[in-house]
Amino acid sequence: ELVSAHSAADRNRLALLRALSLPLDTPLILEATLPGGAEASVDADAAVAHALAERAELREIGARIDAARLDVDAVRAERLPTLSFLGADGWNARQYGHLLNTYDWTFRVSVPVFDGRRRSAREAEERAQLSALETRHREVGDQIMFEVRDAVLQLTAARDLVAASRARLALAEAEVAQARDRFQAGVAGKDR
Repeated sequence: ELVSAHSAADRNRLALLRALSLPLDTPLILEATLPGGAEASVDADAAVAHALAERAELREIGARIDAARLDVDAVRAERLPTLSFLGADGWNARQYGHLLNTYDWTFRVSVPVFDGRRRSAREAEERAQLSALETRHREVGDQIMFEVRDAVLQLTAARDLVAASRARLALAEAEVAQARDRFQAGVAGKDR
């Protein structure tokens, strides 16, 4: 049982490091009690909200979703007309002594009319990537919620086991005390 317990403890340590997104060789120092005492309860909804806000993989996917939305907007913006201004300043004359200053200003409006549906295809591609990222975001969020709620359930079960172990310890201590009292009173005999 001791070998199995050590093996389970090592596996659980690795699972904890993986859940915390830490390197697997990180040393852990576990405290004997939980902050707030054994009676402290964990609010599952608050724990889920905190995990959804703080988990790095969810934030990374959120940033990729923001970038994909910008890509979709950029492709859509390519359909808008563009206005450009060009200005030039120079000199002009047949002889160097009679140079005249010349100016050239140009306003240009470019309206994209035909692109062979290239922009539509690119926009559809960007929207598909955005949809895939949003689906992945939901899946990771659901997985995180499951992991947190499972951890809260396991923590509650562990607290119940600790309470039961304390009750068994108290009963065992009472039984030992009664046996000592009987022995001292001479009621209990010596082993044969």
